[in-house]
Amino acid sequence: MLRTKLSALRTANNWEIEDVANSLEISAEEYAKIENGKTRLTIDIARKLSELYRIDPEYFFTHEAVAIHKNEGQGSNSNSGHITTYNNNGNLTELIEKLLKTLEKRTNS
Repeated sequence: MLRTKLSALRTANNWEIEDVANSLEISAEEYAKIENGKTRLTIDIARKLSELYRIDPEYFFTHEAVAIHKNEGQGSNSNSGHITTYNNNGNLTELIEKLLKTLEKRTNS
């Protein structure tokens, strides 16, 4: 599921693996491994990706259906830019924040 999300976001922005890797300040090979599911997504990379794509970090940790649409129309009614939707269970954000804090404490110990 994560592979599909990462690939879909990158493709929706017409970016190459190298473009995303450069934004994350990692090698293209390292990012390709993350996108292909060979390397786990770290909290740090998830945060950087969420900033890059302007989405909540929880997006990368959910298993909900995803719809991404890149509208490049013109005019005031074009709604230009990509639209990302996913179901959000009200407590999911809170649970993910707790998980991220716990994982940070473990890595800092």
